[in-house]
Amino acid sequence: YNGGGQAPMLLAFLARPEGEPRDYLVFDSTWNIGDLGYMFRMKRSRLRKAAALHWNGAAKPWRADGQAYSWLWLPHREAFEDTCRPEQS
Repeated sequence: YNGGGQAPMLLAFLARPEGEPRDYLVFDSTWNIGDLGYMFRMKRSRLRKAAALHWNGAAKPWRADGQAYSWLWLPHREAFEDTCRPEQS
């Protein structure tokens, strides 16, 4: 199986027995935005509101050949690099 983790997760939620309480949270669909690696016409306003971004697909902004929404990803990479860089004294 080479399909990632989403399909098994969806099956786990699908098979909840009748009468069993929900043991998970349902988030608003604007909370997590996926498909950033192949959907290239998403509105900036929608992307800025998201709490989690998922670059599934081939166009990853950290790859040399993938510039999909790199404007959104670069500030996070720069902050991470600053955090990991040892202080110079």
